[in-house]
Amino acid sequence: MIYDAGIILGHSYFPLGFSSRQKKRMNKVLELYKEKKIKYIITTGGVGGLFNPTSKPLGKLTKEYLVSMGVEKGRTVEDNRSVNTYENAKFSLSLMRKHNLSSALIVTSADHMGRARMIFNDVFPSSIKLDFVVSDYFSGLWSIWDFFWHAAGWVKYLIRKSLKLDKKFISQPFKPLLQRLFKPRGSINH
Repeated sequence: MIYDAGIILGHSYFPLGFSSRQKKRMNKVLELYKEKKIKYIITTGGVGGLFNPTSKPLGKLTKEYLVSMGVEKGRTVEDNRSVNTYENAKFSLSLMRKHNLSSALIVTSADHMGRARMIFNDVFPSSIKLDFVVSDYFSGLWSIWDFFWHAAGWVKYLIRKSLKLDKKFISQPFKPLLQRLFKPRGSINH
């Protein structure tokens, strides 16, 4: 099957370059594009935080890399706002509708695939055909950092799914609590 779009989920970009997982995801998308299995590529990822401390969005950086590797500039679409998997899905859906695309192949790492699949299936309507492809298999030991991010991602997804909370609360789960805890109580007049 030929898909209208390949959606590459962002991983990390640091001042010294792309993370090894991001490179593997980009290379998988390049392979699919060169094999003519996807017509367009949607790149995802915003700026800021731990995963991209630079001032240029990951979606833009990824697009620039893909174009430098031979992808036609007109065959790439950027999501430069997303900072998590839920937003990857939400903003990718918006771009697919804008460009009248009706099928997509989601590309991510094996350890991210389960949650990505659930989120994309929740966000996308059944009228858009979705399939999923693994870019790399992580075979080493997980660090505490790896475990924390995967566990936190699953917790956010499950809370959002079960309690039907809005995305802003889930994206920054502690912000409302901290604002309530440290809210000025007003001055005491003597």
